[in-house]
Formats: sequence, C-alpha cells, structure tokens
Amino acid sequence: MKVFINPGHGSSDPGATGFGLNEADVALKVGMLLENKLKTRNIETQLFQSDALSSVPVKANTWGADVFISIHCNAYNGAARGTETLVYRLGTQGAALADAIQSKIVSTLNTID
Repeated sequence: MKVFINPGHGSSDPGATGFGLNEADVALKVGMLLENKLKTRNIETQLFQSDALSSVPVKANTWGADVFISIHCNAYNGAARGTETLVYRLGTQGAALADAIQSKIVSTLNTID
C-alpha cells in the first residue's frame, strides 16, 4: 500500500494562524508523525507539502498512491468546532477509511464529531 501525505499549505501560505501557530507548521508536524507511524508498519509513504495546489494531486497520482491524505487544522472565529474528515466519494473503501479515521481522532482526542 502506498499512502501519499499532504500537510496543508506551505512556505508562502501559512494557512490558519493564531496562538503563535501557523496551520502549515502544525500540519507538517502531524504529517511527519503519521509518516513515521505508517513506516513502522511497512507502509510505503510519500510526504509532500506545497503551496502549488495543482501539483499536489499530480504528484500523488504519478507516484501511484493508493491513499491520499491531506492534513489541515482549520480555524473559524464563530461557533464552529470539532473534527471533520472529508472523502472524495461516498460508498467506497476510501469512505470506510475516512469513517475509521474520524472515529479514531474523535475518541482519542475527545473532540466533537
């Protein structure tokens, strides 16, 4: 299995900011932790962070990724809160994986689904 990890944003686009943090930096650290965890399970990974959004899916598809994971730490100044996991197509193995990831994040971090 080949897992492509895309920590959101990058050098010129910090993403959401606040509390002295940039989303791009946090996403990269999470991506690196995920990559290390997957490698200990002998899963082939590629990590790629870029502001050039059009190049990200091209790189993943050219590499032949079985799974594409894009990591973001969204922010909102209103009432929204919680954890969300998005999937490209419902009713697929990817959707089942997304459900499992969502459940694990919510139960492990005790966040709102």
